[in-house]
Amino acid sequence: MRLAPECRACLLSRVVAEAEYASSDAETVALALRRCTELYDSRADEPVGASVIAGAVHRCCYAVIGSADPYADLKVQDNAVAAGVAEAMRDATLIIAKGLANYESLTEYAGLPPVAYLMTVKCEPVARHVGAKKGDLIAVLRQQ
Repeated sequence: MRLAPECRACLLSRVVAEAEYASSDAETVALALRRCTELYDSRADEPVGASVIAGAVHRCCYAVIGSADPYADLKVQDNAVAAGVAEAMRDATLIIAKGLANYESLTEYAGLPPVAYLMTVKCEPVARHVGAKKGDLIAVLRQQ
C-alpha cells in the first residue's frame, strides 16, 4: 500500500509518541517532529510502499533521540516469534494476517500464497484500498 495524504498526521503522531517514550526533553521531542516532518514531506511522493517511508521517518526520529531503537527490548521477544512465523510462511498455502500493519506491509509483496486479512479499518486510505468504511471490521482474501 502506498502513502495517502492522511498518512502524514498518523505517522507524525507516532513520531511524537516514540520520542516521548525515549525522552522527557520537550526540545528533543520537538526537534524529532520537525526533522521527521521535513523527511516525510521530501519523500511522500516516492513510488514505494508506505512502510518504506515510514521506516525512514522512524530511523530519523531514532537518530534525533539518540537511540538506535527505543523498542529494542520489546523486539527481542517478538523476533523469536517472527523467526518461526517466517519459516511457516515459506511452506504455507494460506496466510492469515491480523491487523492493519500486516495489511499495509504484506500487500507490497508478490509471490505469497493467498492472504486472508482480518482487521479493523482505521484510516481512510486503507478504507479506499479495500472498499470499506473507516471503523469496519473486515476479512479480505487476496491473491498476492
